[in-house]
Amino acid sequence: MPTDAEWTVLTTHLDGVSVAGGKMKAISSLWAAGSNGGATDESGFSALPGGKRLDLNGLFNEGVQYGYFWSSTENPSQSTRGFYRYVWYDNTAVDRSSGDKKSGYAVRCIKTQFVP
Repeated sequence: MPTDAEWTVLTTHLDGVSVAGGKMKAISSLWAAGSNGGATDESGFSALPGGKRLDLNGLFNEGVQYGYFWSSTENPSQSTRGFYRYVWYDNTAVDRSSGDKKSGYAVRCIKTQFVP
């Protein structure tokens, strides 16, 4: 799972947070109202909406509007929270926030090089 810093590397590589979301989103009718909000999937990441599970009620919400992805980085000012990134259906941005560690977001796996 990527760290918060590795997410920053990705969004910087994709020309910044204001356009990286569009470059990460799959061109798909699964997004709310079939809107792709500038989705190009140039990165090959193919982000899809998945919503989130909040620890308060255990129910998933925002399932067709947002795609949320954890980082492995804890929020240093609140040890019960971790940083995540999210994209949404009608925007090209990718944003960063922190959520309760009991919440449910998707996980982006990263490939590392094996050096014997």
